[in-house]
This record gives sequence, C-alpha cells and structure tokens, in this order.
Amino acid sequence: MNKSILLLLFFLPWVNAMYAQEKYDYVWPYGYGFNLGQDPRLNFNGGSMDVEINDNLYDLTKQNASICNENGELLFFTNGCAIIKENAEIMANGSGINFINEDCEFGDSGPQDAMILTNNYVEDQYFVFHKYVIFQEGENPTKMLYSIVDNSGEGEVTLKNVDIDEERNLLTSYLTGIAHENKKDWWLVNPIVNDSIFSILLIDSTGVKKQADQSTGEYFNEFRSSASGTARFSPDGTKLAVYNYYDQLNVYDFNRQTGSLSNHQKIYVFPEEEIDTMEIRFSSVEWSPNSRFLYTASVYELHQIDTSEPDIQNDGIRLIDVYNGTEDPFATYFFLMAMGPDCRIYMTSTNGSYSNHIIHDPDELGTACNFVQNGLKLPENFVGKGLPNFPRYRVDEEEKCDNTITRIIDQKIYVKQEIKVYPTPSTGQVWIEGAEDLRGVFDVLIYDVNGGLVMKYETRDPQSEPLNLSSLNDGTYFIELFNRDRSVSRFYLGKVVIVH
Repeated sequence: MNKSILLLLFFLPWVNAMYAQEKYDYVWPYGYGFNLGQDPRLNFNGGSMDVEINDNLYDLTKQNASICNENGELLFFTNGCAIIKENAEIMANGSGINFINEDCEFGDSGPQDAMILTNNYVEDQYFVFHKYVIFQEGENPTKMLYSIVDNSGEGEVTLKNVDIDEERNLLTSYLTGIAHENKKDWWLVNPIVNDSIFSILLIDSTGVKKQADQSTGEYFNEFRSSASGTARFSPDGTKLAVYNYYDQLNVYDFNRQTGSLSNHQKIYVFPEEEIDTMEIRFSSVEWSPNSRFLYTASVYELHQIDTSEPDIQNDGIRLIDVYNGTEDPFATYFFLMAMGPDCRIYMTSTNGSYSNHIIHDPDELGTACNFVQNGLKLPENFVGKGLPNFPRYRVDEEEKCDNTITRIIDQKIYVKQEIKVYPTPSTGQVWIEGAEDLRGVFDVLIYDVNGGLVMKYETRDPQSEPLNLSSLNDGTYFIELFNRDRSVSRFYLGKVVIVH
C-alpha cells in the first residue's frame, strides 16, 4: 500500500479524536421552568442551534455544569446537589453532593460555582468540581470539593466530596478553567475572599494539586464582590478577565505552561466616582472569539472593551446598548453571558422570561457586534440565569467557531410599550388606554405573578370595549397585547389587580 495512504490511515483516528474533543459543550441545560419539572436546553448539534424543552425536576439557576461526549451528546450535569444523567435521573451514588442529602430540586447556591473536566489519562472518567459553603458560627467559608464520575457503563460516582484542603474562603462565582499547554492537564482559577490572591489548581496525571498563591493585584471584598460577577479565559488562552460592577474589570496575561498570571490591568468600565457600592448589580464578562473584545453586562448596560487599544481606559470602552425596558413578562435585565460553539454570545436575565439576548457578531467593533435584546425566543417562561459553566474549549483550534452551525432564523423582536389598565383594583371588567395603533384584531394574554399563562383570547379594537377578567381569582396580573397579524413590531403591557 502507498506509504502516504498508510500515514493517512494512521493519523486519521487521531485527527478525528482531536476534532471530537471540541464538542463537550454542544448541549446547554440551564434555568428552571415556571412549569415545574421542565428546563430549556440549547442544542448546537445537527447543524443549527435549537431550543429544546426537557423534563427535569432539578433547578439549574445556581450551580450548573454539564458535559457532552465526543459526538456532542449530553452525558450528565450537576446542580451542586446531585450529579444527574441526561435522562434526568440521579446517577448511582450521585446524590449528597456538597453533603446535601435532602431534596435536590433547587440545587446549591452560587452561579458559576461548578465545573466538569475530562480526565485525559483515564478513559470515561470525569472530575466534577463544586463549591461547598460551611455553615458555622461567625464566618461561613466557601471551599472547593470535587467528585469523580466513571461513565463507562450506566454512570457511577466513584469518589464524592473530596476536600482539596483549601483552608481559606473562596469568592462565590468566578470559578473558571482552561487546558494546560500540553492539552492533557487542566488549570482551575478562583479568587480568594477578603484578599488579593488567586487559588490555582492543576489537574494532571497524579490528580488535583494546589499550586502556589498568586497575586490578583486587586482586593476582593466578600460583601460586594462575592456572587456579583464572573471570570473568563480568552479563546486564545493568553488572558484572564475578572469582572463585577463594584471592582470593575481586571485583566491578566496568563501562561498556560506554568499557570502564572501577570501584567494586571484595572479598567473602569464605569467612571469610578459614579459606582454605587450599595446598589445590587449582578454582572458578567465574556470575550469575543478573536480575543480582541471583552463584553461586560451590568444589569442595565452592555459595554464592549477593545483590548487592542494602547490606552484602553480612554479609547477602548464603548457602550453597546442599555436595557430597553422589555418585560417578558418580567424585566429582562442583562446578566450571565457565554460564548456558544457557533461563536455567538448568549445572555440570560435574572428573571423569568420567554426570551434571552444574543450578540450575533461579537468580533465586530462597536454596535456592529449586532446585539439583539430578547432575540432568542423561548417556548416557555424560564428563569434562565444559571448558564452551564464550561472551561474554555477550542483554545488550540485555529478556528474558534463551528461554522457548520447555521445562524438562528431571524425572529421578529417586539418592543414593549406600556398601556394604562383601569380601574385597578377591579372586580374583573377593565379598560385599556394608551396607544394610537391599538386598532385591529389583538391576541390578549394574561399572566399571573409567577409568569404562568392563565388566559388567552382574541379582541377587536381593545380600546373600544372592556376586557372581561371576572373569571380570574383575586391577585395581580400582567396583560400583554399583540397585533394578530404581527404587523406592528411592539407589544403592549399593563398590570391590574383583581379583587372580587
């Protein structure tokens, strides 16, 4: 046989394996449905990004990590209380994670506080890292634990709640990871509470090893920093970004061979004098695929930071958009961001919603990044804030994007316009007032305070005849009106209190 063919046959399995390793994040279980027992999943397999609804009794709005096999098929996930198989059954010996032995429906606290890593030295073995809060008199420190999964058969947790012997308090959230330069080992990084150092872990052929402390160049305060932001490695593996509204943006150079951080830069996305440290703001950070731009979400504002600028502070910060007030049915503020295998950045809100946000072209400068608020329509109302926390995949790939995943089919985006509903309180018959284009046939949707749809019907010229809500129980309700033929690209929102 021709030598070149022999070489090709020899290397082909290796090439396929390397490509397959990049599909560990192709299914994203996240959030929690108002229709209890369901969750949304973003599925990047099959050539498109599809939103699916799956039966799942477990809340994924807090600790949330998942992993797929080499074909992009979901294997298992965790909510910080249990390790759960793809079919929503708890894995053998998978309960009692973080020593929680009661009902695991609502998971353990701390968005971005869990992560699943392959053991590249043992086939079908995985490390599941999860943070554990020790409740005691005085300080309640957060520690790092890990469990080991053997997924060679039906799946079994073989080791559980292993203590890494980190004696100090870890900052809640901010857990992030990346592959070692040798492509087999892993680095995990997390800041320490009330200090200015990172806790660094190396996962290699001998197991989990704590590394020497490294300075962050920033003092992270437990009261304002913990659980208020996230950390992300750049797609090219050379930098680490840590962001929250209170401490602002901190960027470091990272050496994947040694695990060392250097060249700390502090960037004020907001002017220092305008930062209100008493205001509650949940924040997040994500990189563009080309590792040039950073995006920071701070509840009301989305900024883009151009790290290629020599003077980032004065020339590199751009406001991309502000929250437009849409309630779907609750406020869709900006929260967690994560880059998908299709290199679009997906953003959730802290509230229940029928929609999430998308940055379609994050490699583009300024508003050309094509940020669309409420651009990802969900089939049900989900609390979606807990995106799965993945390590940075595809670091060593020249192409960071799977270009075979097609762009989401464009969907019409509806802008909220408030309307007056009166009288309120009401026994059930109410009138609508407040918009000139409220003419024609409209769909009327009534939601309760939990976001559940309780009534839907059709009306013609809603300002000319009252809405009859007399069949509803006492309580507060949100009223949405959509033009039946969707010729008007806005929806109308009002609120009423029913008291019989």
